[in-house]
Amino acid sequence: MQRFVLTQNIDRARLLLAAEQDPHARDMLISMIRKWENELILLTAERWGAASGPGPDRLGLSHACNAAEAAQWVTREFGALSGPALLLHPGPGLRIIHLNPAFAAATLTDPTKISGDRLFQVFPDNPDDPEAEGVRKLHGSLTRVAQTSRPHVLEAQRYDIRDGEGRFLLRWWRMRNTPILSEKGPLLYILLEAQDITDEVLDAQARPSTVGESQRPPLN
Repeated sequence: MQRFVLTQNIDRARLLLAAEQDPHARDMLISMIRKWENELILLTAERWGAASGPGPDRLGLSHACNAAEAAQWVTREFGALSGPALLLHPGPGLRIIHLNPAFAAATLTDPTKISGDRLFQVFPDNPDDPEAEGVRKLHGSLTRVAQTSRPHVLEAQRYDIRDGEGRFLLRWWRMRNTPILSEKGPLLYILLEAQDITDEVLDAQARPSTVGESQRPPLN
C-alpha cells in the first residue's frame, strides 16, 4: 500500500509540474517528487534488495546458495582487495556482509558495528542537501548489476558520509559494483569498490577555464 501511495503521489506531482508555470511552485513540486522517489527507493531496497520489485525468484536467491562456496570466495578474493571494498547481500535490506579496513577508513565507519546492517541505514543521503541523489544512483547501479549479472561503474558521484558525531562531510566517489555469482549461476553477493575522488573533483571545479581565444570555435 505504501508503495502504491508513493507511486501515485509521484505521478500526480509530475502532472502538476508539467502544467505549472510559477517558479516557486515548480521548485516545491520538484522537492516533493525527489522526497517521494527517495522514500520509494528505500522501501524497494528494504523489501526486495537489488531487485526492482516483486517477482518469481528475481535474483535466484530462492535456490540454495552454497554457503561454503560463498565463504571460500570471501576468504580467497575479498581478503586480497587492497582498495576500499564492501560486500553486500543482494536480498531484502541490502545488508552489509563484509567491509575491508580501507573501506572503513574511507567512510569513517567501524566494521564491528555495521556488519549485518542495511546499506542505506548506514549510508543515507545528506538531509541538508536537497539535490542529494547518492541513494538513488547507487540503488540503480546495484539493481542493474543484479539484473544483468554484469559490473557497472558510477564514474563520479557525490555521496556525503557522516563523521563520528553524525555530521555529514562532502565526498565524491568513483564506484564499481560487481556481481559475485555461484558456479551454478545465482547471485551470491555484490561487491562495491569505492575510490574517494573528492580532491580531484573539487580541484576541477575550482580550476578556471583554460579555453583561450585560439581554442574557441570561429564565429560564423
